Amino acid sequence: MPIVTLRVICIRTTTPWIPADVETRELRLAMVTTGGVHLKTQTPFNMNDRNGDPSFRVIPRDVRKEALMITHNYYDHSDTDRDPNLQYLSA
Repeated sequence: MPIVTLRVICIRTTTPWIPADVETRELRLAMVTTGGVHLKTQTPFNMNDRNGDPSFRVIPRDVRKEALMITHNYYDHSDTDRDPNLQYLSA
């Protein structure tokens, strides 16, 4: 299956909000982070790409924090290396 890369640039002055018209239990949510979090078994993000690595990694809902790692050179993630829940809420 090909990977589709989508770049969207959006500048907002207010927080977007759309009220849900269904029960919370019926919603499907996705969490997106730019913190370089991925499974240890997945290919790390490319830190050598001048334009940044636009790819993404799918992380299972039931992942244990011990299975996660961070590949990111542009911020100090030493605290997050010890506790990935600071960046990515896991089981």
